[in-house]
Amino acid sequence: MLFTAWGVAGIIGPRIARVLYDKYKKYQIAFYTAAVRAAVALLCELVARRPVAPEGWAGRRRKGGPGGSLASRSRCSEAQDVSSYGA
Repeated sequence: MLFTAWGVAGIIGPRIARVLYDKYKKYQIAFYTAAVRAAVALLCELVARRPVAPEGWAGRRRKGGPGGSLASRSRCSEAQDVSSYGA
C-alpha cells in the first residue's frame, strides 16, 4: 500500500506543481502545497489504528508468514540432493 501511494504521489505531485507554477509563475506555492499535503498525510498516519483481527483468528499465523521460519518459506528442510537427478 505504501509503494502504491508513493507511486501515485510521484505521478500526481509534479502535475500539481506544474499547474500551480503556470498559474502563479513561482514555485513557492507548489512547495507550500506539498508541505500541507505531507502534514495531512502525517496526521492521517497518527490517527490510523491497527485493524482488529476477526473472532477466532487471534494467535494464528500463516505458515511462512511474519512469524514463520525461513526454512518453512523456502522449503530448505525438504531439499533433495542435486546429484541424484542423473545429470
